[in-house]
Amino acid sequence: MEVERGMTVIDACAGAGGKTLLMSALMKNKGRLVATDLLPWRLKQGVKRYRRAGVHNVQAKELDNKKWWKRHHNYFDCVLIDVPCSSSGTWRRNPDLKITFKPKDLKELLVKQQDILETAKRYIRPGGLFVYATCSIWRAENHDQIKKFLENNPDFSLEPIGENHQEVIKKLKAKQDTEGLQLTPLDHKTDGFFISVMRKEF
Repeated sequence: MEVERGMTVIDACAGAGGKTLLMSALMKNKGRLVATDLLPWRLKQGVKRYRRAGVHNVQAKELDNKKWWKRHHNYFDCVLIDVPCSSSGTWRRNPDLKITFKPKDLKELLVKQQDILETAKRYIRPGGLFVYATCSIWRAENHDQIKKFLENNPDFSLEPIGENHQEVIKKLKAKQDTEGLQLTPLDHKTDGFFISVMRKEF
């Protein structure tokens, strides 16, 4: 995401705030960082963490504040969506998740992911970045979602990943493909992660 001090950023699936705290640190506690989540109780957990950490540039906003969100269309420099997913990339160390996960769960997640993509895109200014991430190894949640999004949104284009972190990318022996960057336990000795960076052209 390459966030810097003074930027305007949304963590649209903030959960309890771990990623939000990291971004705030990268921004030197300057600028505007908005945290939101589908689950208000998780957002409230994050607020407690921000206070303990002495963070001043984070604002928690619930999604039902429709007037506020409408006023901020085409406003933010960067929007991150670490979307709800199957967590299949973590199954090697959480095997119970594999047992409880059902095909209908995947169908519901795919719809939710598309909804989040289509909602979050509204808040990115022209020239801003849109970052999509999962802890999944399945193309349906990763490449296929981005391919569908780009087909339906010609004002967005895929952005190269890791230009400022070439040493890390090289060490992992990772390579971006046509929709993003996929890491797997087998190929990269990591959990399974997918990331795609898109730029809003106009």
